[in-house]
This record gives sequence, structure tokens and C-alpha cells, in this order.
Amino acid sequence: FAGEPANHLLQNREENEAYCRAIPGEEYIIYFPQGGEVALNLPVAAQLNWVSVLGNQWQESEDLAEGLNTIAPPGDDHYLAVIR
Repeated sequence: FAGEPANHLLQNREENEAYCRAIPGEEYIIYFPQGGEVALNLPVAAQLNWVSVLGNQWQESEDLAEGLNTIAPPGDDHYLAVIR
């Protein structure tokens, strides 16, 4: 993944809640160490796929609309949101 640090793209982010790397407009990876909820403004519709870091498993997926989206992991463990 060739993205760069992009925490500034996350809205409603509390300190150490989530971390983002991105190629804006193309791909985003958001790491949630302990659950939480942030917002991300997408320039186009995208697909979100969840990865359980500790379980090393792909989990739920969902479609995201263009515009402001609320992103929250499916659990309180370590999760990655992969958005393309």
C-alpha cells in the first residue's frame, strides 16, 4: 500500500482512536486499536472491507456513499477498515 499518513482526513477523531493512511480519492486504510468511530468524507462511492488484525480474517463488507460516512469497526479489538 503506497498511502501516506492521513489522520487529518478523519473527522470526530479522538486522540489515539484511529489512524489513517491514504491515497486520497483512491484507497484508505483506517486502523482502530480499540473500537471507536470516526467520519470520513469520500469524493466518490467506495467499498469498505473489514480485517480483524488479531484474527487475521476478512470480515464484514459494506458499500459507502459519496460524501460523509461514519466508520466504526464491528468489534472492540484491533481492526483495519480497507476502503477502495
